[in-house]
Amino acid sequence: METTFDYLRQFGPLLAERILETYPPLQSTKDPVTPGLAGLLRKPLPAQAVAITGTAKYLRKAKAARIVAECGAGKTFMALGTIHVLSEGLPTTALVMCPSHITHKWAREVLLTTPRARTFLIEDMRNGGDPAKPHGVREGVGEVAIAVDCSGSVSARQLRLFEAEVRSILEGQRPERVYVLYFDAVVQKVETYEAGQRIDLNPVGGGGTEFGPCFEWLDRSGIRPRSLVFLTDLYGSFPPSAPSYPVLWASTGSRKAPFGEVIPMHAA
Repeated sequence: METTFDYLRQFGPLLAERILETYPPLQSTKDPVTPGLAGLLRKPLPAQAVAITGTAKYLRKAKAARIVAECGAGKTFMALGTIHVLSEGLPTTALVMCPSHITHKWAREVLLTTPRARTFLIEDMRNGGDPAKPHGVREGVGEVAIAVDCSGSVSARQLRLFEAEVRSILEGQRPERVYVLYFDAVVQKVETYEAGQRIDLNPVGGGGTEFGPCFEWLDRSGIRPRSLVFLTDLYGSFPPSAPSYPVLWASTGSRKAPFGEVIPMHAA
């Protein structure tokens, strides 16, 4: 036996048994997950459900817990799921402390994950702040662009789902202004809404799908939104590079996007 690999290959199963005997898990893959997960707006993956249930169990006895996982495992989602489970359906306040460049990402995740949630951002509070910048505690996320896929691959049922998703975004994020882009291979129409206005989708299109024209329209118009949300089945052509602002793909399909974050929507 010459290497660590040889040692682990021979004694790995025995070491695993010893570790489990010494440190039995609070939640194993064979234990049932908490029923509180059913109330989330997004369904967790099996491993995420195990982690959420175990973390919630631990926090009922301890003051702090860590979720350690590699990039892309869904640590933000698992943290929000844990908060939701611990709230047990009651109104709850949670404070998120995170780097300034991902505060809006956290806010979007909250609204896409937790039912009836509201988010407030504490802006520019370090060293007294800059009066010229957004300052203090405020609700809302500035200007948001929503791109609605009106191509031939999108059904009337999916469009109704898109409309429900738009209203959910508005209720949670409370943006100051919303640009709704209707597109297929080109941007067919754009509607602009101010804070508080009701949005009813009026789809126009029916051709193929090109995502690039939506980014081009925003660039030509001099608009840099806090985020661009695509409501789509993800069947289409993507631009070669990502923009400087966050992109979210709320998708009824199973395809992946080359950049941004894909959030699954389940068609009724």
